[in-house]
Amino acid sequence: MIDLVVVTIQPFREEVSRIIATYIADGAPRQLNISAKERSTLLHALAITTHPTAFSTVVRTIEWTLRHQAHPNFIRWTICNGNRPRVIFARGLGVGGIVGGMVAAVLITLSNAGRGWRVLSAIGFMIGIATLICAWKGMCVVSKPGNASIESLPLKGPGPSRHAPSSFASVGALYRRG
Repeated sequence: MIDLVVVTIQPFREEVSRIIATYIADGAPRQLNISAKERSTLLHALAITTHPTAFSTVVRTIEWTLRHQAHPNFIRWTICNGNRPRVIFARGLGVGGIVGGMVAAVLITLSNAGRGWRVLSAIGFMIGIATLICAWKGMCVVSKPGNASIESLPLKGPGPSRHAPSSFASVGALYRRG
């Protein structure tokens, strides 16, 4: 049997074929979420040319999807960094801050302190309200200041090993002290 080898003068035909097989074809491993009309138009254009302008309509659609759907959804998901006990604790801190601000306001009002000192109770109110709002959205503000105990998110990988060779090892050595 004779194998036919297709020879083309179009530049980047092999790369475009890999892009089609990976991202555009039906059932591709990383198939993009584009309409059937856009897919057929793109495949028709890529059958004729390999020029980057063939991707222009799909690029606009994908960029809009990333900017207005995927990225905002990702940000909303990553803001929720606390598990249930931490969020409950943060809610308690928020309520405690508000109650502390009220108690401070009452005590300062009933004392002989000047009127300007009453503003100090606003600190408790503001900290309490901010903490309560963050906890209501699922963000654990308790783990934010020190960054010592932030929970790992599922998208975070284990990261490179300390002893794994890196192509940037020589660059990092330039910035190390001592």
